[in-house]
This record gives sequence, C-alpha cells and structure tokens, in this order.
Amino acid sequence: MSCRWNTDDCKFLDSKKCDICFTFQQFYKQNEVKAPKRLRQRAQKADKRMGARFEKANHDRNVSALRETESNMTINSGATRRQKGDENITGYIRVMEELKTQMPDRIKGTKSFTIKREWLDKLNREAIQKGMEFWYLVFTFSENDGNCAGDTFVVTEKEMVFSMVQNMLSDRRRADLAAKAAEVSKLELDSVKAENSALHAKIAFLESKLELVKTPSE
Repeated sequence: MSCRWNTDDCKFLDSKKCDICFTFQQFYKQNEVKAPKRLRQRAQKADKRMGARFEKANHDRNVSALRETESNMTINSGATRRQKGDENITGYIRVMEELKTQMPDRIKGTKSFTIKREWLDKLNREAIQKGMEFWYLVFTFSENDGNCAGDTFVVTEKEMVFSMVQNMLSDRRRADLAAKAAEVSKLELDSVKAENSALHAKIAFLESKLELVKTPSE
C-alpha cells in the first residue's frame, strides 16, 4: 500500500505499522540514507599529469555536493577501452564529464580558451555508448584557478541544456505537489485534533450535566 500521508521516505512504509498509522506521522521514522560506496581506484587521487589537480578538485566537489550518486574519476583520464570521460556520475542520474585546462605555455595571463568540436563529438559518442543521460565538457582558463567554483565553465549541446531544464521543471512540479499534499495532510491533522477537542469538551459537558442531575436538590 502507499502512504496515506504521501510520505515516501518512512522506514515503516508498506509494513504492519503503516497499516495502523491513523494520524499524520504517527509511526513516521525517516529511512537512514547510507553514503554511496566509492570505487577503489588509483585515479581517485590526483597525480602529476597536466590537469590532474583540476580533475581532483572537480571530483572532490562532486562527491561532497551530489547526494544519492557515485562520482568516479576514470583511470588515466579516460584513456582506456572500458572507461571513458574524465568523471562519471552514476546513481539517480548518469552524467559523463570531460575536463580541459590550458596548455602550460598559455596558462599565465590568458583570456581565451579554444573549444574543439572534436572534443564535443567524442564526448557525445562515448556518453551514448555508456548509456549516460547527460554529458558536458568542463573547462577552466588556468588549472591554478580551477577550483570548480566561479572559475569553471561548462559546454554542451543546446538540446542537452533543454533536457536538463525539462528535468528541473518536472522535479519542481513534483516538489510543489508534495508540498501541497503535505499541507493538506497538516490541515487534515489539525481538523482531526479540533474534532477530538470538541468531543472531549462535549464529554466533559455531559459528565458535568450528569453530575448535576445526580446531585439531590435541597
């Protein structure tokens, strides 16, 4: 059965306690969310390759910010037959990232970055082969500035961005519906409490009236 209070993260969902939960969150207990296990790879730490620090900073940010997912750096920056892309995000969403930084002789004082069409075509092809939902190329003008915050930028297809926007709209609609359902449940609970208070008050009134009837008049 589904929860009558529209709660989908309760530990007792579809259990015997769920069947006898007659008021909002009467037996509610939130499920414990375990942190996803990360793959044990040598590539999970930075090495001395060009761009390795940028890749490690991107990986660390993904791991700390993206819940319900696994984010893994690929061995040798994806230069293997089995593993593609520089970072693969899996779990609730499947994303392939490719990371690019400036060449060493252009790092100091540069104000431009060249994006090659072949990079995007290759990333698109490999993402499809690996069954990824989204892909994008992440770049920074300098590895020293590539802290994956304000100095990091993303390039992808317009259709990919449009698909992400559609997903965000869908998620927000579901969130709005969940919020409205929660408000309805709260109002229902308040109504039940009010009815109970009214019943208690009526019982108290009838008991007092009965005592009055039982009391002999002088």
